[in-house]
Amino acid sequence: MMKKEDIQRNVVEFQIVDQQVKLLQQQLVVLEQQAAELAILMDNLESLKSVKPKTNAYAHVGPGIAVEAVLTQPNHVIMSVGANTLVKKTLPEAQAIIRTQVEEIQNVTKNMEAEMSKLAVHAQSLRKEIQKASQQQ
Repeated sequence: MMKKEDIQRNVVEFQIVDQQVKLLQQQLVVLEQQAAELAILMDNLESLKSVKPKTNAYAHVGPGIAVEAVLTQPNHVIMSVGANTLVKKTLPEAQAIIRTQVEEIQNVTKNMEAEMSKLAVHAQSLRKEIQKASQQQ
């Protein structure tokens, strides 16, 4: 027969595991959004390949705001590489970087899903122990 303290410990542990699962679910939603944004970015980069120099365009500068621009080198983009640093890249270079980011997100997602699965199994085990102990009391 399980002691009352053991039951309480299992209940607390179950609550912690449940919170961890919910946190991982929230993080997965963010990763899915990032992956979707990267997919759109890849499509946009691909469409730039057919743009000719000196094409008129609108450059997005903020939510709902754009300025008129002329694309002088549509086969190059300026990318942020962190620390407020921008670097000029060709479209294929930019696409390679984005593909790497997508792969990293997929790897993190895979690891998080595996961790969620382990936590779910552990939570189920704790739930059974709690239910069994509660019935014995």
